[in-house]
Amino acid sequence: MSIADLLGNGGDAAWARDLHRRASEDFESFWDSSRGTYIDHIVDDEPQLPASQLAGALAIVSGLAPSVRWCRIVEWIGDPQRQAVRSWIGGHGGYDIAKILDQVRGIQTIDWDAASQTVVAQPFAAFLVHDAYVKAGRPDLLLTSLRRWSSFLRDGYDTFGECWGWGTPAHGWSATPTRDLVQAVLGVTPATPGFSTARIAPAYGAATRFAGSVPTPAGPLTVEVGTEHVTVATPVPAIVTLPDGSERRIPAGTSTCPAGGPSS
Repeated sequence: MSIADLLGNGGDAAWARDLHRRASEDFESFWDSSRGTYIDHIVDDEPQLPASQLAGALAIVSGLAPSVRWCRIVEWIGDPQRQAVRSWIGGHGGYDIAKILDQVRGIQTIDWDAASQTVVAQPFAAFLVHDAYVKAGRPDLLLTSLRRWSSFLRDGYDTFGECWGWGTPAHGWSATPTRDLVQAVLGVTPATPGFSTARIAPAYGAATRFAGSVPTPAGPLTVEVGTEHVTVATPVPAIVTLPDGSERRIPAGTSTCPAGGPSS
């Protein structure tokens, strides 16, 4: 829709909006009000119990779930106590031939408590869960999820794996933690094409102090967030979002803004 709007293609934009509206109406069948999340599937018009992280996350990032439900969804999918790690074709010992053969035959055995647990998204899809956390305003859950990736940093490996506990290393989704720490936690994104202007919206309160440097075409942009101030050294003009949601425009160079709320 957004691309069609930017190109002035009103016909395609209207078609996409209508399709999204109708999908939203039908998607209501997947809402589980008792648990506060969306289920994975429906069989013969009967809602089924499994409700994975991805089901809830995709409902948020797609815009199919109304925003009033986001808080309940992320509470369900982000609770470490209810998370189960499963795959249809592997496990902590590697590829599981029995599971693979079952998958080929269309057999998928639910070996977790589908009523009270949610299946964790594997690394290649975890970015969608992280996007849902950010959209719902829960960077704390994002950081909790990112810490799971530290399990890969052992035995000489310095890259992230295909799945939790098994599979091969060195895939494109190895960039997920870096992307999220830069864009969602440090909060640095281009405000205009080519980074001629930067946008800086740190996840205030995510940690007592955090800092980082982000490469831009004009040079590195450094952000340091503390309990009272955020210090920005930028080679281009930037728009800084403050804790109260207001914005401050700063020139290229080094600037300090309050990080402790309106009273700072």
